[in-house]
Amino acid sequence: MELNKYHFTYQSVILTFGVYMCNEALSLCYMHVPNGKFALFSFFAVGSGVILDKVLKPDKYTKLFRMCGIINKEDKTPIIIKEQRNKNSTTLVISLPEGISQEDFERNQQALEQNLNAKIEFGFNKNLIMKFVEMNLKTMYPYEFRQLDETEAYIGKGYDDDFILDISKDQHLIVAGETDSGKSSFLVSMVLSYVLSKHNIELHLIDFQNITLCMFEDCKKVKSYGSNIEDFDRLMDYLEEESERRLKLFKSVNNKVYVEKIETWNRLFPARKIPFIAVVIDEGLTLADYPEVMAKFRQRVAKDRKTGIHYILSLQRPDATLVAGAIKANMSTRIAFKCVSQVDSEVILGGLHGAEKIKHKGRFLARYRGELKEYQALYINPDKIKKILKDNNLLRDKKQSPPAEPIMDRKKIIEDFRKNYSNPYKKDVAQ
Repeated sequence: MELNKYHFTYQSVILTFGVYMCNEALSLCYMHVPNGKFALFSFFAVGSGVILDKVLKPDKYTKLFRMCGIINKEDKTPIIIKEQRNKNSTTLVISLPEGISQEDFERNQQALEQNLNAKIEFGFNKNLIMKFVEMNLKTMYPYEFRQLDETEAYIGKGYDDDFILDISKDQHLIVAGETDSGKSSFLVSMVLSYVLSKHNIELHLIDFQNITLCMFEDCKKVKSYGSNIEDFDRLMDYLEEESERRLKLFKSVNNKVYVEKIETWNRLFPARKIPFIAVVIDEGLTLADYPEVMAKFRQRVAKDRKTGIHYILSLQRPDATLVAGAIKANMSTRIAFKCVSQVDSEVILGGLHGAEKIKHKGRFLARYRGELKEYQALYINPDKIKKILKDNNLLRDKKQSPPAEPIMDRKKIIEDFRKNYSNPYKKDVAQ
């Protein structure tokens, strides 16, 4: 009989001590109670049976490891040193016998997850750390607005955490998924969160199908809205000039302080804060048909992050030629909804598969800050969005104000830039 096959617990020791004390107590009345021998024998037999059941019965994790083939040549299994349970997750500290390594667990991760009905993460700190979260993620979560930090938006629910997108701390975002996978709901809830935010974020929306984002066209925070390649081309020219203007502002104070990015500027000059810009592009595969415009976009993606201009690119089908070069290098935050094939999943997630196995609408895999996790996108009815925008006075008054500003021509941008550019921040620097 091997020691590590069986589960010795503190309960077993306590139970043994309890049986011993009861035996002592019963022995006192042995001479006075009729059939005392029989009573004592029966009690001891029952107690011993419980102890043997506790001691000799393999625990559930030993059974699990054997079932998944995690045993060494000597037929020994890993030993649980510590088990810590939280609300919906469990963390195990595991001692590995000779011949078993973390790679054995990772190789059998899928089998472990299926048996535990949970998502598993591994770590190592002298002993193996295995954390598993029970798979109780719902197939739909209603939209919920949260007032977060300036550039954050709550857009998904996970097994053990929420998906909070922060465009100031992360590189640009790329989203992909087949038709009716929930990708549109993801984009809508993200834009709505930035529209509702009390912080000053400037939005530019491009919807090549003019379906998903058109409901936000008249929002006060939406600086421009476009639906064709000409609109997008003019937007790239505008953002190029805006990025250059911001860089010149940063350099204009370098004799006093060093400013290399928008976060530093806004911290040093809070009275002259520059707004972050979020550019949301739906059905971005259209760009593949226009190489010159695509080249402009690649250039902007590579250069604009430090000046506070961030891009969210949405694709119905990830294209290896489109998601390449500067876009692949600078759009490290990846969101994959249900994909047609494993190849599509690997293109969008940077070599990782799994999105082709997604079963529920609105479910997505996020490669975010070095981790790959599964989330459920928030859902809101489009009619409810219109009511929210109207009730919160987020729409322009059409009688008094024009619609979202048309994207200016490059010539006019340059003329306005040269005419109006000045450095209004010298006073702040002197102070």
